[in-house]
Amino acid sequence: MNNKLDEILARLKVQEMREDRKHNPIICGLAIIGLIVGVAAIAYAVYRFLTPDYFEDEDDADVTVVEEKEEAAAEESKEEE
Repeated sequence: MNNKLDEILARLKVQEMREDRKHNPIICGLAIIGLIVGVAAIAYAVYRFLTPDYFEDEDDADVTVVEEKEEAAAEESKEEE
């Protein structure tokens, strides 16, 4: 008899604890927004990591070709004068 009474009291306590833990809709909404922001940040980090860096392949040879063309144009304008 005492054992059944303890069991009933334990169930009541567990049920009361579950009722006390009602979910606040504001907290749930903020948690969902935080989760979305976290996933977006991870996706952006992966995108930045996997996207090739095109400026790394640019050599100084490209710059010297442009400089040579500018020098040649400057010499031609001097010769015309």
